[in-house]
Amino acid sequence: MSTLVSLALTNVTREIVDEYLAPFPTKLLRYARDYLYEDRLIRKIAMPERLIAQLRGYNDTYLPHFELSASGPQGGCNCGHFQPCAHFTALLLAFRDHSEQFVFPPYGLYHAVKNIWPLVFEETSLTQFIPDPIPHWMLPQPLVPQASWSPPSLDRVVRQPSLLADVHPSWLTRPDIEETIRHWDTVLMQKAGAVFWIALWAYNPYLPLESVFQVIGSQLPPAQPFILETLWTKRPIALPVERQVLATHRLLTLLGQIPDTPMMWLWNQFPEADPLYLERARLLMNGNQPDKAIRLLESHWPDTKEAQHTVRQALISWLPVPDQLPYRIADCLDTGSVLELEALQTLLSPEAWHDLAQHFNHRWRPSADA
Repeated sequence: MSTLVSLALTNVTREIVDEYLAPFPTKLLRYARDYLYEDRLIRKIAMPERLIAQLRGYNDTYLPHFELSASGPQGGCNCGHFQPCAHFTALLLAFRDHSEQFVFPPYGLYHAVKNIWPLVFEETSLTQFIPDPIPHWMLPQPLVPQASWSPPSLDRVVRQPSLLADVHPSWLTRPDIEETIRHWDTVLMQKAGAVFWIALWAYNPYLPLESVFQVIGSQLPPAQPFILETLWTKRPIALPVERQVLATHRLLTLLGQIPDTPMMWLWNQFPEADPLYLERARLLMNGNQPDKAIRLLESHWPDTKEAQHTVRQALISWLPVPDQLPYRIADCLDTGSVLELEALQTLLSPEAWHDLAQHFNHRWRPSADA
């Protein structure tokens, strides 16, 4: 079964931190705010269940940390002072007031942490993987509205993958970014190797790398063991749940391009990556089992209208026109699409379309019934 179950723990939130700070004495909070006022807290990192940063003290540098464990919130600092100290308090105040300034662990740090988490905050050498100051493209785009970002050249990405891997998802929505990547040198794409690109996508699945994998598709079969290992290996630093689910979906999609891979079994091991059962239904459709695909989807019919629309649209795209009609009619009535209503007029008998139009008007244009 999927390791994603382990990611269902409560994430660190401002509310949790604020509640944890409630009993801290005013004097301690004042000392901590002095550190923040002087911009001494740097390299601020947020993971699903953990916070860590570097604090430049007046005599030394420290690594305060905070985490959620089975026994509740806990944290501290490697300064050796009585806890909670002002360094630790500064970390909590910074997150409570400006959590958006905390970034996810950079690509280099993510892969450098090999041991269990309780030892991580004492490894001061790990800070070399966290830039200071944090580049603007690692932060959410709304925080730096005047800044811009474009994909670096492919040769720079191959030499320093963090230049692409560490980009915040909010910078990756422009269509020209995918177009730029599409025109990278295909020879260098192949030379970088499948493992390079798979690791990159597993860390940042928001990257538009579909065109890269089209180019290096022949390298995927030998990389199958690496993909499977990546799927099942639980790292000390977990991805946020949404990001992990998307990464799992990306990896499973790559496995689906490799012949003789037991994809139905694999999707069943990671059900979080296929919540609407569309991938498993697609496998049945491709295996010439449309009836089983329909039964699968209808037996797991979603609750929300948005999800129902998504499932219906998938069925409409897969089925021959006569079999599409129940889903097109239901979608027309649910979405209020006049274009779909008009399109159905050519597919239904005059009587059936008249009845549909009456139902449609009753739901979406009540004045037409008057």
